[in-house]
Amino acid sequence: MENNASGKPIHGEANVRSRHAGLILIKLIVKQIIVLGMEPVWKLGVEIIVEQMPALVLIILLV
Repeated sequence: MENNASGKPIHGEANVRSRHAGLILIKLIVKQIIVLGMEPVWKLGVEIIVEQMPALVLIILLV
């Protein structure tokens, strides 16, 4: 197992980073929905999440 300078396993930090990135993406989409309040934007946001979900899950599982 490879360690970084702080002595923690590298894969753990990458895992946190990928989840954090996913949360930021979801927060941005939610902000768009709230600010614009438009149904097409909401549908687009859901489509983006559904399309990206396998990739996000794969990244989280692999990292």
